[in-house]
Amino acid sequence: MEEEKIEQEPIVTVGGESFPLSQSQTGKFGITKGEFRNLIIKIIKGTPSGSCSQRELLGLLLKRMGIRTHGKPREEYLRDYLICLRQMKEEGLVKFVSCKTKLHVRVN
Repeated sequence: MEEEKIEQEPIVTVGGESFPLSQSQTGKFGITKGEFRNLIIKIIKGTPSGSCSQRELLGLLLKRMGIRTHGKPREEYLRDYLICLRQMKEEGLVKFVSCKTKLHVRVN
C-alpha cells in the first residue's frame, strides 16, 4: 500500500492563537501575498515620515483596498495583516521602531 503524504500548512502563532498559513492568498483580503506585501510597502513609502503605526497602517490598507469598516469588523482583517507583517519582518522587508507609545513600521 502506498502511503499518502499529507502536507500540513505552516502554522503561525499570533496573540497566543495558532492559525494555518495559506501559501496562495491572504485570507479575508483575497489577493496574493506578493500583491499584499507590495501594497503595504507602497503605503509606508507614501507617508511623509516613511513610517506609520501598525493600527494606522491597517486603516490605510483597508482604505486603499476599498474596504469600509471600523471597530469589530476591522478585527476580522487584523489576523491576516499581522501574520503578513510578521513574515515581512522575518524576511527583512520591514522593521519595527518604537515611537513614544506606538510601534511604527518602516521599510528597510
